[in-house]
Amino acid sequence: MLHLGLIATALAYLLFARGLKGIPASMAVTLALAEPVTAALLGILLLGEPLTIVSGFGLLLLIIGLLLLANKPKVLNYITARKKS
Repeated sequence: MLHLGLIATALAYLLFARGLKGIPASMAVTLALAEPVTAALLGILLLGEPLTIVSGFGLLLLIIGLLLLANKPKVLNYITARKKS
């Protein structure tokens, strides 16, 4: 039974890493940051794992990071405009 988990996990990570090679670095970082958020949310929703203050804070930081990455051009334009004025 152990080998099924190991093989499935290793295969998933190998395919994930291989897929990341074919995309731009900025998108790869976004996907890499989204992975723990997805895993945590699935654990909470499907497995009934508790959401502690520490894990909630970590999820919040990751989501903020993802939002900043997704809106990077807007944030950079805002910062640039603020420096000029």
